[in-house]
Amino acid sequence: MVLVCKAWYACGREFLYRNPIIPSPNHIHLFTRTVTKEPTLAKRVLSIVILRVPLFSPPNRIHSAVGFLRPSTTRQRIAQAVNVCANIQSLGLGCMEVLGARPTLATCLPEIPTFTRIRQLWICAASSGKPLTTTYILPPGIFPILEELVLEYFTLDYLLSWPSLPRLRSLRLSRCHLLKTGCLIPPSLRSLRSIELVTTTTTHPSAEDHVQALYRYKNILESLAITVSSRSAFRYPKLDLSRFIKLKHIVLDSRAFSSSLSGEHPCLIADRLPCSLLTIAIVDILGTAGVIKGVKPRYDHSSSYIRDSLVQNLGQLGSLPSLQTLYIEGRVQEWKATLPLLSALSTPRAIETNFLLFDDFPRPYSDYSQLRTYRARHLPWPWPLLLGTLCIAEEVVAPLLFVQ
Repeated sequence: MVLVCKAWYACGREFLYRNPIIPSPNHIHLFTRTVTKEPTLAKRVLSIVILRVPLFSPPNRIHSAVGFLRPSTTRQRIAQAVNVCANIQSLGLGCMEVLGARPTLATCLPEIPTFTRIRQLWICAASSGKPLTTTYILPPGIFPILEELVLEYFTLDYLLSWPSLPRLRSLRLSRCHLLKTGCLIPPSLRSLRSIELVTTTTTHPSAEDHVQALYRYKNILESLAITVSSRSAFRYPKLDLSRFIKLKHIVLDSRAFSSSLSGEHPCLIADRLPCSLLTIAIVDILGTAGVIKGVKPRYDHSSSYIRDSLVQNLGQLGSLPSLQTLYIEGRVQEWKATLPLLSALSTPRAIETNFLLFDDFPRPYSDYSQLRTYRARHLPWPWPLLLGTLCIAEEVVAPLLFVQ
């Protein structure tokens, strides 16, 4: 559209610079040079995503051999790009490992002053799919206004020290694992109101499991999403949802609560749901994605317990008085018989219902893009769920969510 005429070019150019995606640190100086020459463009920038940020600390000769900038230059250029944009709120870093180098996040992140104006930070640690084991995620110090932190592909070492995050409201962990002892979710976040866990595990019998970590915030948490597999490799504690007394939004993937390969004993207690709930969503991430690839979804043993719990809660007088929206994904075999009853219980209470039977026809999506669009329209969550990744360029779909 920017090629139509000069007027459209002027409008479109400002729009494109609002949320730029920079393909690698080698291109940061071109962006910085442009916005430095044109301050009006710099003021338009609200978020920056930088991809292919190298994670390594090798000798200098390896830098030139593989065509990467030195770590000090990378840090410098990221800091310059952030500092020149006066209204920037969000920063995303899609990192990558370098063959033959020792990966470390400390070499590519700028010092703490760079982050003093950042409200949202998204770091993906490894495009290869192998989590980065680290004792370092963020520079030590205080992140004064950081409200949302997204971490992908990290194995958190027990020596990890979290910085001060006094205003953090949302924590999103995807494919993160806890090594040995330690905390999967940092303690003492007084402003924390939202947690998303996607395939998070603990891999040591003495490590704190995600249920223990969540209970620390049972009196203040307002939004909770647990999708795919989030559990301890050694224990199967049950998550009692009734303990979260201020919970307003919940997204649960029933397959995340299987206590064994058979999945017959769900690690979930949902007989009594919090009265404060406004929205409930039951999703099946593996099932909805599997049908796109032609994979027949396996039977979900936990879904029967969740079905019975929903019927029990909706049919109980005085239960869920504030509920506004109910969204369900699942197989025809598991849900079709229950959906009419759920609709009948929801209609008199003016509860909006949306059901996606993904192995039925016609299906409202045929690829991942259409599935994302469908969920964005129907899934009741204050913002899009963390189901993509910064490390895969084609999955970057409005990743920095302060910028709507």
